[in-house]
Amino acid sequence: MKEIIVSIKNISRKKAFVFIESPFQLLCAYEAVNFFDVDYDLYVRLNRYELNNHQVKNIIEELGMNNVYYIDLPVKKDIFTKLKMLKFLIKNKLQNYDYYILGDYLSNLMKQFVKINSNDKIILLDDGVATYKIQRELKEIPLPLTLFSMFKIENFNNQKIYVNKFENLKKLYPTVDRSHDIFIGAQLVDLDILSLSAYIDIVKLAINNSKENKVIYFPHRRTSKEVLKELSAIENLEIAFPDTAIEFYLLKAGIKPKNIYSILSTALFSLSIIFEEANVIAYKPEFNKNEREEDIEKLYEMIAHDKNPINLISLDEDS
Repeated sequence: MKEIIVSIKNISRKKAFVFIESPFQLLCAYEAVNFFDVDYDLYVRLNRYELNNHQVKNIIEELGMNNVYYIDLPVKKDIFTKLKMLKFLIKNKLQNYDYYILGDYLSNLMKQFVKINSNDKIILLDDGVATYKIQRELKEIPLPLTLFSMFKIENFNNQKIYVNKFENLKKLYPTVDRSHDIFIGAQLVDLDILSLSAYIDIVKLAINNSKENKVIYFPHRRTSKEVLKELSAIENLEIAFPDTAIEFYLLKAGIKPKNIYSILSTALFSLSIIFEEANVIAYKPEFNKNEREEDIEKLYEMIAHDKNPINLISLDEDS
């Protein structure tokens, strides 16, 4: 990866339009406005998942973020929604912000922001591991938009990439003295990407490999009640239901994980950066045939070959 060193003094104290839709995007936005030292208006697009909205609001309150606007723009294609979206775009275009810090480039609304604003005003945040997909799309166009990312991504043309190390969150919650092993859940069973029995076996494997008395399990926000019921029956597994993003929850609670287990999760990457001394493990099982196979395989290839602190453990069918 070519390392680009760019002075950020020229954007100091300018005004940014910030748009996010999820708790993780919000954490990245918090880092971005502090990193670039900009004043901001924060727009939060609410969705139909109340837990998502609840977590976002809790983090905003805890961080004391101001100039926050909650908007409801449904993912629909009817004429009323299109007109509402157009009005929102034009209104914020006329504000003439110095920068547009966007949390979900793959959404149609964000792509419209990119089309009507100068490319050098756009800064894209991580949207989980979808950042790799976004970068591939940008390179194909090509459209060298600036990235503010925790991932080790190679730039192209004159693209600027700033590294997000979550420094501001770590400074905000520097004391971590409670040690636990954790397992980061995924929605694989509900999406029929992995069988329930295989998923349960992997969680049990992590518990067996742990030297702690218990493993704290953090379920995906949209995990079904059926899957949670099976997980709750596992011995030495404590299920946690945080009201914020997992990264924020652990920092605020003063929990410093020794071992971090998962199958697939953006949090594997963010937590490996926040808790540099942790042992981070990604299990790779035999998945069911599914439409996301290519993206899943690319993610595991990236984990295996990139220089990162995540240990990949492949499991065969008999594991």
